Amino acid sequence: MSVTGPSANITAIERLSELELQQGIIGPSSWHHQYKDSCYIYIGGLDKRMTEGDIVIVFSQFGEPIDVHLKRDRKTGASLGYCFLGYKDQRSTILAVDNFNGCTLLGRRIRVDHVLDYKAPVEYEDEEDDEGNKIRKEYTPTGAEGQGIGKYYVTSSEAVLREAHHHRPKPQSNPQDNLDEDERWAQEFEASLRKDSTPDDDAKKHDRRSSSRSRHRHRERSRERHRKREDRERRRSRSRDRSRHEHRSDRRDRHRDSRRYR
Repeated sequence: MSVTGPSANITAIERLSELELQQGIIGPSSWHHQYKDSCYIYIGGLDKRMTEGDIVIVFSQFGEPIDVHLKRDRKTGASLGYCFLGYKDQRSTILAVDNFNGCTLLGRRIRVDHVLDYKAPVEYEDEEDDEGNKIRKEYTPTGAEGQGIGKYYVTSSEAVLREAHHHRPKPQSNPQDNLDEDERWAQEFEASLRKDSTPDDDAKKHDRRSSSRSRHRHRERSRERHRKREDRERRRSRSRDRSRHEHRSDRRDRHRDSRRYR
Protein backbone atom coordinates (compact mmCIF):
# COMPACT_ATOMS: atom_id res chain seq x y z
CA MET A 1 0.00 0.00 0.00
CA SER A 2 1.18 3.52 -0.70
CA VAL A 3 -0.16 4.90 2.56
CA THR A 4 2.01 4.69 5.65
CA GLY A 5 1.47 4.66 9.39
CA PRO A 6 -0.62 2.33 11.55
CA SER A 7 -3.81 4.44 11.46
CA ALA A 8 -3.56 5.01 7.71
CA ASN A 9 -3.12 1.30 7.05
CA ILE A 10 -6.10 0.43 9.25
CA THR A 11 -8.29 2.94 7.42
CA ALA A 12 -7.13 1.76 3.98
CA ILE A 13 -7.96 -1.87 4.79
CA GLU A 14 -11.38 -0.84 6.11
CA ARG A 15 -12.14 1.05 2.90
CA LEU A 16 -11.16 -1.91 0.75
CA SER A 17 -13.38 -4.26 2.75
CA GLU A 18 -16.33 -1.85 2.72
CA LEU A 19 -15.99 -1.31 -1.04
CA GLU A 20 -16.01 -5.04 -1.75
CA LEU A 21 -19.00 -5.50 0.54
CA GLN A 22 -20.98 -2.76 -1.21
CA GLN A 23 -20.16 -4.01 -4.72
CA GLY A 24 -20.39 -7.72 -3.89
CA ILE A 25 -16.86 -8.45 -5.09
CA ILE A 26 -15.71 -12.01 -4.39
CA GLY A 27 -13.29 -14.58 -5.77
CA PRO A 28 -10.32 -13.60 -7.96
CA SER A 29 -11.54 -10.00 -8.20
CA SER A 30 -11.24 -9.53 -4.44
CA TRP A 31 -8.17 -7.86 -2.99
CA HIS A 32 -7.90 -10.87 -0.63
CA HIS A 33 -7.23 -13.18 -3.58
CA GLN A 34 -3.55 -12.23 -3.88
CA TYR A 35 -3.01 -13.77 -0.42
CA LYS A 36 -4.73 -17.08 -1.26
CA ASP A 37 -1.50 -19.03 -0.69
CA SER A 38 -0.75 -17.57 2.74
CA CYS A 39 -2.48 -18.63 5.96
CA TYR A 40 -0.77 -15.96 8.11
CA ILE A 41 -2.02 -12.59 9.29
CA TYR A 42 -0.28 -9.68 10.97
CA ILE A 43 -1.76 -8.32 14.20
CA GLY A 44 -0.42 -4.98 15.42
CA GLY A 45 -1.25 -2.53 18.18
CA LEU A 46 -1.71 -5.22 20.83
CA ASP A 47 -1.70 -4.49 24.52
CA LYS A 48 1.72 -5.62 25.75
CA ARG A 49 0.16 -7.53 28.61
CA MET A 50 -1.41 -10.00 26.18
CA THR A 51 0.20 -13.43 25.87
CA GLU A 52 0.14 -15.95 23.05
CA GLY A 53 -2.76 -17.72 24.75
CA ASP A 54 -4.79 -14.52 24.96
CA ILE A 55 -4.27 -13.86 21.26
CA VAL A 56 -5.31 -17.39 20.30
CA ILE A 57 -8.49 -17.15 22.39
CA VAL A 58 -9.53 -13.88 20.74
CA PHE A 59 -8.79 -14.89 17.15
CA SER A 60 -10.00 -18.51 17.32
CA GLN A 61 -13.59 -17.40 16.74
CA PHE A 62 -12.90 -17.25 12.99
CA GLY A 63 -10.87 -20.43 12.63
CA GLU A 64 -8.38 -22.79 14.24
CA PRO A 65 -5.00 -21.15 14.89
CA ILE A 66 -2.04 -23.44 14.22
CA ASP A 67 0.80 -21.01 14.88
CA VAL A 68 1.32 -17.78 16.78
CA HIS A 69 4.58 -15.88 16.98
CA LEU A 70 4.45 -12.97 19.40
CA LYS A 71 7.45 -10.71 18.95
CA ARG A 72 9.34 -10.18 22.21
CA ASP A 73 12.38 -8.26 23.34
CA ARG A 74 15.37 -10.58 23.15
CA LYS A 75 16.82 -9.38 26.42
CA THR A 76 13.77 -8.83 28.62
CA GLY A 77 11.25 -11.12 26.90
CA ALA A 78 8.63 -8.38 27.04
CA SER A 79 6.03 -8.22 24.29
CA LEU A 80 6.60 -5.74 21.49
CA GLY A 81 2.86 -5.43 20.80
CA TYR A 82 2.56 -7.30 17.51
CA CYS A 83 2.50 -10.88 16.30
CA PHE A 84 1.98 -13.22 13.36
CA LEU A 85 -0.82 -15.77 13.55
CA GLY A 86 -1.39 -18.74 11.22
CA TYR A 87 -4.72 -20.44 10.59
CA LYS A 88 -5.36 -24.03 9.59
CA ASP A 89 -7.78 -22.86 6.88
CA GLN A 90 -6.59 -19.96 4.70
CA ARG A 91 -10.16 -18.65 4.39
CA SER A 92 -10.09 -17.84 8.09
CA THR A 93 -7.56 -15.10 7.34
CA ILE A 94 -10.17 -13.26 5.24
CA LEU A 95 -12.71 -13.38 8.07
CA ALA A 96 -10.16 -12.18 10.60
CA VAL A 97 -8.99 -9.25 8.45
CA ASP A 98 -12.51 -8.12 7.54
CA ASN A 99 -13.87 -8.38 11.08
CA PHE A 100 -10.94 -7.56 13.39
CA ASN A 101 -9.10 -4.82 11.55
CA GLY A 102 -9.82 -1.49 13.26
CA CYS A 103 -11.40 -3.10 16.33
CA THR A 104 -10.60 -1.90 19.84
CA LEU A 105 -9.01 -4.54 22.06
CA LEU A 106 -8.18 -3.65 25.67
CA GLY A 107 -8.52 0.02 24.82
CA ARG A 108 -6.20 -0.14 21.81
CA ARG A 109 -7.18 -0.02 18.12
CA ILE A 110 -5.56 -2.99 16.45
CA ARG A 111 -4.49 -3.53 12.86
CA VAL A 112 -5.09 -6.89 11.20
CA ASP A 113 -3.72 -7.52 7.72
CA HIS A 114 -2.67 -10.35 5.43
CA VAL A 115 0.96 -11.50 5.23
CA LEU A 116 2.02 -12.28 1.67
CA ASP A 117 5.23 -14.16 2.45
CA TYR A 118 5.61 -15.13 6.08
CA LYS A 119 9.17 -15.80 7.15
CA ALA A 120 9.47 -18.03 10.18
CA PRO A 121 11.72 -16.81 12.99
CA VAL A 122 15.28 -18.08 12.81
CA GLU A 123 16.67 -19.79 15.88
CA TYR A 124 19.92 -21.68 16.39
CA GLU A 125 21.02 -24.59 18.49
CA ASP A 126 23.50 -24.07 21.27
CA GLU A 127 25.91 -26.40 19.53
CA GLU A 128 27.91 -25.80 16.33
CA ASP A 129 28.56 -28.05 13.38
CA ASP A 130 31.93 -29.52 12.39
CA GLU A 131 32.85 -26.34 10.55
CA GLY A 132 32.10 -24.14 13.54
CA ASN A 133 28.84 -22.75 12.19
CA LYS A 134 25.73 -22.42 14.29
CA ILE A 135 23.13 -25.10 13.68
CA ARG A 136 19.78 -23.66 12.65
CA LYS A 137 16.75 -25.06 14.45
CA GLU A 138 13.95 -26.52 12.39
CA TYR A 139 10.91 -24.31 12.81
CA THR A 140 7.69 -26.00 13.89
CA PRO A 141 4.36 -24.21 14.32
CA THR A 142 3.40 -23.65 17.93
CA GLY A 143 -0.16 -24.92 17.66
CA ALA A 144 -3.06 -23.40 19.57
CA GLU A 145 -1.50 -24.11 22.97
CA GLY A 146 2.18 -23.79 22.18
CA GLN A 147 3.03 -27.50 21.91
CA GLY A 148 2.54 -28.11 18.20
CA ILE A 149 -0.28 -28.58 15.71
CA GLY A 150 -3.04 -30.88 16.90
CA LYS A 151 -1.80 -31.03 20.51
CA TYR A 152 -4.37 -29.86 23.04
CA TYR A 153 -4.91 -29.88 26.80
CA VAL A 154 -1.21 -29.38 27.44
CA THR A 155 -1.31 -26.10 29.32
CA SER A 156 -1.91 -26.21 33.06
CA SER A 157 -5.24 -24.39 32.82
CA GLU A 158 -6.57 -26.73 30.12
CA ALA A 159 -5.42 -29.77 32.09
CA VAL A 160 -7.32 -28.58 35.18
CA LEU A 161 -10.49 -27.94 33.16
CA ARG A 162 -10.30 -31.34 31.48
CA GLU A 163 -9.80 -33.12 34.80
CA ALA A 164 -12.78 -31.30 36.29
CA HIS A 165 -14.90 -32.27 33.28
CA HIS A 166 -14.09 -35.97 33.71
CA HIS A 167 -15.02 -35.95 37.41
CA ARG A 168 -18.28 -34.05 37.17
CA PRO A 169 -21.40 -36.12 37.95
CA LYS A 170 -23.09 -37.63 34.95
CA PRO A 171 -26.66 -36.44 34.42
CA GLN A 172 -29.37 -39.08 34.66
CA SER A 173 -30.48 -40.30 31.29
CA ASN A 174 -33.91 -39.20 30.21
CA PRO A 175 -35.85 -41.38 27.72
CA GLN A 176 -37.14 -38.17 26.17
CA ASP A 177 -33.60 -37.37 25.02
CA ASN A 178 -33.70 -40.29 22.55
CA LEU A 179 -36.81 -38.96 20.81
CA ASP A 180 -36.64 -36.67 17.85
CA GLU A 181 -38.48 -33.36 17.83
CA ASP A 182 -41.61 -34.67 16.09
CA GLU A 183 -42.02 -37.65 18.44
CA ARG A 184 -41.50 -35.46 21.50
CA TRP A 185 -44.06 -32.97 20.22
CA ALA A 186 -46.61 -35.75 19.59
CA GLN A 187 -46.23 -37.10 23.12
CA GLU A 188 -46.54 -33.65 24.65
CA PHE A 189 -49.66 -32.97 22.55
CA GLU A 190 -51.32 -36.22 23.67
CA ALA A 191 -50.44 -35.47 27.29
CA SER A 192 -52.00 -32.02 27.02
CA LEU A 193 -55.20 -33.54 25.62
CA ARG A 194 -55.42 -35.97 28.53
CA LYS A 195 -54.73 -33.17 30.98
CA ASP A 196 -57.40 -30.91 29.50
CA SER A 197 -60.04 -33.66 29.68
CA THR A 198 -62.49 -32.86 32.57
CA PRO A 199 -64.68 -35.34 34.57
CA ASP A 200 -67.74 -33.97 32.77
CA ASP A 201 -66.11 -34.77 29.45
CA ASP A 202 -65.36 -38.29 30.64
CA ALA A 203 -68.98 -38.73 31.81
CA LYS A 204 -70.27 -37.49 28.47
CA LYS A 205 -67.99 -39.90 26.64
CA HIS A 206 -69.27 -42.74 28.87
CA ASP A 207 -72.90 -41.74 28.23
CA ARG A 208 -72.28 -41.63 24.51
CA ARG A 209 -70.71 -45.07 24.58
CA SER A 210 -73.59 -46.46 26.71
CA SER A 211 -76.20 -44.91 24.43
CA SER A 212 -74.43 -46.31 21.40
CA ARG A 213 -74.40 -49.80 22.92
CA SER A 214 -78.12 -49.50 23.83
CA ARG A 215 -79.06 -48.48 20.29
CA HIS A 216 -77.01 -51.34 18.95
CA ARG A 217 -78.84 -53.87 21.19
CA HIS A 218 -82.22 -52.39 20.22
CA ARG A 219 -81.41 -52.74 16.53
CA GLU A 220 -80.32 -56.34 17.06
CA ARG A 221 -83.58 -57.20 18.86
CA SER A 222 -85.62 -55.54 16.11
CA ARG A 223 -83.80 -57.51 13.44
CA GLU A 224 -84.39 -60.73 15.41
CA ARG A 225 -88.14 -60.07 15.73
CA HIS A 226 -88.32 -59.25 12.04
CA ARG A 227 -86.58 -62.51 11.11
CA LYS A 228 -88.94 -64.53 13.34
CA ARG A 229 -91.96 -62.82 11.83
CA GLU A 230 -90.74 -63.60 8.32
CA ASP A 231 -90.18 -67.25 9.29
CA ARG A 232 -93.72 -67.54 10.61
CA GLU A 233 -95.12 -65.98 7.45
CA ARG A 234 -93.16 -68.39 5.27
CA ARG A 235 -94.37 -71.40 7.29
CA ARG A 236 -97.99 -70.23 7.08
CA SER A 237 -97.66 -69.65 3.37
CA ARG A 238 -96.27 -73.15 2.82
CA SER A 239 -99.07 -74.62 4.98
CA ARG A 240 -101.76 -72.83 2.97
CA ASP A 241 -100.19 -74.00 -0.27
CA ARG A 242 -100.24 -77.61 0.90
CA SER A 243 -103.88 -77.33 2.01
CA ARG A 244 -105.00 -75.91 -1.32
CA HIS A 245 -103.09 -78.59 -3.18
CA GLU A 246 -104.65 -81.37 -1.11
CA HIS A 247 -108.12 -79.85 -1.54
CA ARG A 248 -107.75 -79.76 -5.32
CA SER A 249 -106.54 -83.35 -5.36
CA ASP A 250 -109.61 -84.51 -3.42
CA ARG A 251 -111.95 -82.69 -5.75
CA ARG A 252 -110.31 -84.28 -8.80
CA ASP A 253 -110.57 -87.72 -7.26
CA ARG A 254 -114.26 -87.32 -6.42
CA HIS A 255 -114.97 -86.02 -9.89
CA ARG A 256 -113.33 -89.05 -11.53
CA ASP A 257 -115.23 -91.44 -9.27
CA SER A 258 -118.56 -89.87 -10.07
CA ARG A 259 -117.97 -90.16 -13.81
CA ARG A 260 -116.88 -93.77 -13.49
CA TYR A 261 -120.15 -94.88 -11.84
CA ARG A 262 -122.32 -93.22 -14.41
